[in-house]
Amino acid sequence: MCDMNKNHLLLLYFHEGTDREEQKIQNHVNQCTDCQDYLLLLDQTNQTLYKWPDHRPHPNTWDLIMAKLPEKQMKPAVAKPIISITPILMILFSIVAILGVIFLVHDKMTLLPIWETIKEWVPVQFFGSFGVAAILFFLFGILVSLSLAPALILDFQSKKYKYHYN
Repeated sequence: MCDMNKNHLLLLYFHEGTDREEQKIQNHVNQCTDCQDYLLLLDQTNQTLYKWPDHRPHPNTWDLIMAKLPEKQMKPAVAKPIISITPILMILFSIVAILGVIFLVHDKMTLLPIWETIKEWVPVQFFGSFGVAAILFFLFGILVSLSLAPALILDFQSKKYKYHYN
């Protein structure tokens, strides 16, 4: 069984690739019976499709479809702007919760013995205990996000081919 990507064979069949790509694919096809069979099947299918007669719909098809629709469906819908307060409240609640956690942490952080050492640092003096607590909070969030990334990537890759059929 050949592992050649069938899209490459389509490039060759429909002459959609560059000359270099097509030559490389043609060299492979010359040595691979599976790819030769695929191109033969593709050619037979294409020839069969070209033999089908072209059917045009009846000239009154649109009028017949529109006549069968209820009057209510034929009227154009007017979009009304929908303003929902729920997302705004959720964002405000999240901001208040994050600020509350930072406020609680910054109080406790000043009680740590290491605070006496780092409070002399220029960035700590600039940001203060609240700013340092906020930075630590967001750094913790970044670390948690990065630690979840491999699991999320593996989950995505396992679902990637869920509906792929050969």
